[in-house]
Amino acid sequence: MKTFVLIMLAIVAFGITSAQKSIDLSIKTDNGNLFKQDADIYTMPTIKILGLKTDAEFKNLEKSILADPYVAKFQYLDNAEPDGARKALLSFKGNDEKTIVNFFKSINVNNIIINDKTFSVNQIEEIKTYVRELKAKKKAERDAIPSKKRVSDPNE
Repeated sequence: MKTFVLIMLAIVAFGITSAQKSIDLSIKTDNGNLFKQDADIYTMPTIKILGLKTDAEFKNLEKSILADPYVAKFQYLDNAEPDGARKALLSFKGNDEKTIVNFFKSINVNNIIINDKTFSVNQIEEIKTYVRELKAKKKAERDAIPSKKRVSDPNE
């Protein structure tokens, strides 16, 4: 019985130490678009993954992400930056809000940082409001720029 208990404790201890650490995702967008649609694939702007330190941790994250059936593509863009973060491309097979939020939770995302404004992964309504504000601001900026109208040529 003691052997069984020791084996179970070892398994639990290994599970706790090998569990993925929590991460933050940083996204930069000037127009408020969090996804670019190409056919049935929805690609996020380049994301920056914060909170992991070692190559093994990034490999484990990559395995977790690629194992999700909703993920169309995941690829690191370069080696770790001086702060330990890595940039990556992430595409989904749809844009269902609930599925994407559940995916972020499954890979232990704590915070989503959009243009230096931090939201918890559960603050979906606040994120949507912020994105709408960004889109409205970008539209107002576009509308403020006078458009160049084509002057018709009388000889045409």
